[in-house]
Amino acid sequence: MLQTHGTSASVAGLACVAHLWRGVLQHTIHPCADGQHATRPSFNDYDFAMCILIEGVAQYFIELEASGGPTLALLIPFMASCAVNVDLEWLSHFLCDFGFMYWDMRQSVRGNESATIDLIWREAVSFMHIDESHKTQYAPMAIMRIFWSRALSPELSAIYHRHRTQYR
Repeated sequence: MLQTHGTSASVAGLACVAHLWRGVLQHTIHPCADGQHATRPSFNDYDFAMCILIEGVAQYFIELEASGGPTLALLIPFMASCAVNVDLEWLSHFLCDFGFMYWDMRQSVRGNESATIDLIWREAVSFMHIDESHKTQYAPMAIMRIFWSRALSPELSAIYHRHRTQYR
């Protein structure tokens, strides 16, 4: 089970991706779509649903591969074969363009893998400046997180990376 504490990286990533993948998410995980929820869902609700969706899509592709479908290990032919079906194409792009990175980020936060978290901050800069949702400050936030993780003295950097994701 993934940790449910929201970090600034996961909140930023989730807010940005929700707008990039609105079409997929609205029909797969949006808990308010059926009108049964009177309150606005929390970050943890979306995070939990997102992780279920990522794992479910990955398991589906693994089952397709086991039954003779294209292998995920050869990504370009895999993506080309998914392009034949628009639904598979949406799911494959969701998983490869976002899902694996989000899953890796959540697992890295859980395991306090600071170097991986820094790498994901770098990768996320490209989609963390979405004007449509007025989420324009996430890219500068990512750059500042990357800068400060590298600019600290070696002694302070060791303390920062050791205690980065530990909760009290």
